Amino acid sequence: INKIGCIGLGIIGGSIASAIKNAHPNMLIYAYDHSEKSNKDLDDARSEGVLDYITRDLAIGFSECDIIFLCAPVMANISYLKELKPIIKPDCIITDVGSVKSNIHEAVEKLNMQKVFIGGHPMTGSDKTGYHNSYALLMENAYYILTPTSMTPDSNLDILGKLLEEMGSIPIILDPKEHDEITAAISHLPHIIAAQLVN
Repeated sequence: INKIGCIGLGIIGGSIASAIKNAHPNMLIYAYDHSEKSNKDLDDARSEGVLDYITRDLAIGFSECDIIFLCAPVMANISYLKELKPIIKPDCIITDVGSVKSNIHEAVEKLNMQKVFIGGHPMTGSDKTGYHNSYALLMENAYYILTPTSMTPDSNLDILGKLLEEMGSIPIILDPKEHDEITAAISHLPHIIAAQLVN
């Protein structure tokens, strides 16, 4: 692989792009800007060497990408799937970083994109947001859950898993529903503990 696409360059998207660039300085990273106005975060990322190209047209650059990371909000990522379907290479891998997996997997099935999609959820983050709070080490030693479809080729899972390991993350494979049950339980636990402490 030598071309990566990134849609959404907040703290997670920025950290993924930075970690990939650290591991593979010669890999080309494309970012998509949906805005007609100048996007300072993307401009800064390019000037810092994290990005190589910024495009306002998904057909430019993204049609050549080997892996595309969807790092926008969950519902936006689903809408980007529809736009990407007619332009991507047959062997492209599309992955997301959303904390909920069931709805995007349902959309992937409806679009008949099961062969190219692998759900993803890096178990890391910060109380801060935005590209300027992103950094490559955010991905270091982070568990990174992957939720392949029933039609995901083993070779695609190996390629994405290897890239995550090179970024410093620890890939774990789960079923999408199992992922959602686990993350729901984890996210509710601090609220339960807090309520008990208050009481």
